[in-house]
Amino acid sequence: MLPRSLEATCRDLADPNRKVRLSAVRDAPRHSDSEGRERILPLLIRILDESTDSGLRVAVLVALADGGMHEAIGNILPLLTDGDLDVRRYALLALGELAEEGDSLVLSKIAPFLGATDPRVRYQALSATFALAGTGASAALCSAKDDADARIRELLARLLGELLDLGNDEAARAALHSLTGDEHPLVRAVAQLMCLERGIDAPTDGVVALVARALRPGEPRDEQLAIELSGRLRIRPAEPALTRRAFGILGLSADPFRFHARVALAALGHAAAVRSVERGLRRGNRLERFALLSAMAEVRARAFAPLIEAAQLDPELRESAEEALLALERENS
Repeated sequence: MLPRSLEATCRDLADPNRKVRLSAVRDAPRHSDSEGRERILPLLIRILDESTDSGLRVAVLVALADGGMHEAIGNILPLLTDGDLDVRRYALLALGELAEEGDSLVLSKIAPFLGATDPRVRYQALSATFALAGTGASAALCSAKDDADARIRELLARLLGELLDLGNDEAARAALHSLTGDEHPLVRAVAQLMCLERGIDAPTDGVVALVARALRPGEPRDEQLAIELSGRLRIRPAEPALTRRAFGILGLSADPFRFHARVALAALGHAAAVRSVERGLRRGNRLERFALLSAMAEVRARAFAPLIEAAQLDPELRESAEEALLALERENS
């Protein structure tokens, strides 16, 4: 089906058929940046205020967040005490997306939910608090490191990593490092990734588990980052798994991160991987050559400098090669 026009969306937001209304709500954010915003917003708020259908109200909260409709904040705040748990959760999510950073009123309304009984509510409250408070969320984040729910501790590890990117915070650093020995394997692995990516010494067993696919990653980026760090930091225990991923059976691999694995192996001094990377940069197809240069930029092994410099001579690769060299210089400066 083609996307709804503004007129059709406005019409269907008032349709008595639930499926039609729900579909129209999901189309609504498409019109949030046009002249239709003034027409769409009151219709969404009306559903929020009048409907008893929690699924429909949740969809409206998502649409408001996706459409950046901050004008609805006043209508969302009362939903923090709604009788439906999902509505409360998504109200927190929407506030985290829509409120201005540092909004003290919204932050004060969110704060009590950091200690909510349901972990799904705590999860959204923690995420919204960081989104709105930034470095001011340090105390709230650090106090969550002992949360009983593993998904919250995993989220916390990611947020603490982002917090450290905003500036030096010893309490956040200590909280993040404490999670590198967490009892839950994925929490442990994510915390290790966050530490090692930022130059903080940490164990590597979780990184190796991600490379070996002994763990299912929490986010797609986890697996790639684990492979890149294995090469960048010369994590030797990851070598057998990297070899499988790089070359598969009989030298043929369909692994989505096979080029990253080859570059990581090459950084570890694996002879076949070094030859494969050299050959790929000289004679590989366009996808392979760009993928190898991208991986080199992330693995950042100084030994790659001659190969990257040679790639600069190819007009098609020059820009990617320059970016890879800049990454090497930053890593080794």
